[in-house]
Amino acid sequence: MASAHPSSLHPQHRAHFDRRGSGQRGGGVLGGLFGLAVLIPCILAHIKRWHDRDKSGWWMLILFVPIVGTIWFLIELGFLPGTPGPNRFGQPPTD
Repeated sequence: MASAHPSSLHPQHRAHFDRRGSGQRGGGVLGGLFGLAVLIPCILAHIKRWHDRDKSGWWMLILFVPIVGTIWFLIELGFLPGTPGPNRFGQPPTD
């Protein structure tokens, strides 16, 4: 069964359609708080990994460079090992 366009519906049914299928996908306040609760620890973990590579946490901003930044980020943090021994940010977390 094909869905009818809202403008072709009876006004009473159109109001119901507008309430339920308006296309709003916001998570509200709880969704926003959950997003922050997940995003902030992820950013902090990535900064800790940049420090493990003996680079500043400001390298997180490389993600704002389209395509190349994401590739660089994945290679630096995902495939390359950390610096052996202590660096300017302290001891490696595995020691």
